[in-house]
Amino acid sequence: MDIQKDWQVCNSETFWCEVGSSSHVVQLYESDDALLSLLEDFVEGGVLAEDCVMIIATKEHLQALEQRLTSHGLDIESLRTTDQYIALDADETLSKFMLDGLPDRERFLRVVGGLFDRVRATGRKVRAFGEMVAILWEQGNASATIILEKYWNELFETDSFPLFCAYPKSKFPKGAAKDISLICQAHSKVIINVEDSRFDLSYRDVS
Repeated sequence: MDIQKDWQVCNSETFWCEVGSSSHVVQLYESDDALLSLLEDFVEGGVLAEDCVMIIATKEHLQALEQRLTSHGLDIESLRTTDQYIALDADETLSKFMLDGLPDRERFLRVVGGLFDRVRATGRKVRAFGEMVAILWEQGNASATIILEKYWNELFETDSFPLFCAYPKSKFPKGAAKDISLICQAHSKVIINVEDSRFDLSYRDVS
């Protein structure tokens, strides 16, 4: 797959409301700020739509994200109380379903699928962000990464929803076109080049 062709541009609000509203999306980001800018808009859009926003991220990214959201007037604790915002530590969540270095399907469905059951009980739609795949990739566990993406896709096929993953480009070595293609093929859309003019972004469909 040539991921350098056929890029389109739009702002993140349009992307999450229309283009990526029922897509498995991956962002290949250059910096934490590029990730957090897009993730911030992902959460705010979900809250405004009265969706449940599920975030499974590193402690550092969760802390930085919630600082941004709070500075924009969101009452994070109130959103937690009503299960409109569910935030989980990615490393801790990952440890609950890994078995012998690989994700275990039944454990994954029990842990992550159980979160979706919890959301369904609220009557809300869900939008989800997961950073566990990026952790496995950074650990050099490519097999586990692809298996976990597959399990996420199983959930996505059952309940179509905005599903957002992100990988730092710095963790792909030079000449890693095959690795990038492998990751992209597990998704339906790829995002790069997030700009801070209200988070304009470049994206393309995966084919």
